[in-house]
Amino acid sequence: AFNAPDMTLFELLKSVALATGNDVVVIPSDVLVVSSTYGKSTMKALDKVISVDSVRRNVEAWGSNTKKKTVRFDSEEYVTEPLSAVYEIDNDNLDGEDEVRIAFSEGNVGTHGVEIDDHDGAKFTAKKWTIAYAEDGDKWLQRVSAPSSVACSDIASESTCVRVKVQASVADFFDLLDIMTGGMFRVFVWRGCSYVWTDADWSEGVMGLTLQRVSQLQP
Repeated sequence: AFNAPDMTLFELLKSVALATGNDVVVIPSDVLVVSSTYGKSTMKALDKVISVDSVRRNVEAWGSNTKKKTVRFDSEEYVTEPLSAVYEIDNDNLDGEDEVRIAFSEGNVGTHGVEIDDHDGAKFTAKKWTIAYAEDGDKWLQRVSAPSSVACSDIASESTCVRVKVQASVADFFDLLDIMTGGMFRVFVWRGCSYVWTDADWSEGVMGLTLQRVSQLQP
């Protein structure tokens, strides 16, 4: 296509996922954008724990010292009201800040929809691709909302990271991906708390899991 965005297909999918509060899942046969929600239907007791390797009050996937994670658009200069989402951990022992940037501009709020120029005569000023959505029954494209992920907000609020080893078969390990590609995240229940996994490995009957605590869910 003419004037294609300066990004790879994977970067495009990642930006769409960030803007819509979803996740990109990479498996050997495909790259998918799936919902980042979790619920009681995916809950399972975590048993056969061999060892607890670490317990930390952080979000491991964000970095060991990250207190605040900000998601922003690649806003152009004419955008007067940039959109962003902030996920912050209430922990004074952390002080790091990190930022993730969506590779699209969010545009401005227009009279009827999203604005992609600054009305400087007839000059078209937008240089980057702008993300927008079609509203049913409306002839103008609408500006997207600030990105929001309930899962990220919940994990930041709970902010407990546990690294464990459990006895598990290789089928148990691959079953983790089956849950993700089905649009759901498995919620493990262990010692009265609920967790979602963010990292996993397996070797000779032992599965290593990085678990992030989430709000107490009803079984």
